[in-house]
Amino acid sequence: EMVVARYDNNILGTDEYQSLEFSFYPNPATEQINIKFENTLTNHDVEIFDVSGKRLATSKIQQLGNIDISDLATGTYLLKLTSKNKAAVVRFIKQ
Repeated sequence: EMVVARYDNNILGTDEYQSLEFSFYPNPATEQINIKFENTLTNHDVEIFDVSGKRLATSKIQQLGNIDISDLATGTYLLKLTSKNKAAVVRFIKQ
C-alpha cells in the first residue's frame, strides 16, 4: 500500500517566505522517504529533526530524492525542506 501526501504549506503574515509544493512517501516509512518537488530544478536543503528539535541528518536534493532513514529509531520525526525563500516542515513516522 502506498500513500502519497501532497503539501502546500501556507505561511501567514509574511511576504518573505513562500511555501514549497512537494510530495513525499511513504508515511509511515521503514527504510527511506521519497521526495518530489513540483515545478522546480533548484537545490533544496533537507533536514531531519527528532521531536525534541535535535537535528539528526542533512541532505541536498533537486527535484527528486530519496532520504535514507534506516538508521533512525522507531518514532516520530520532523522533515524540514528549504530553498531560497521557501520552506516547509512536515511530520513523518519511522516504523
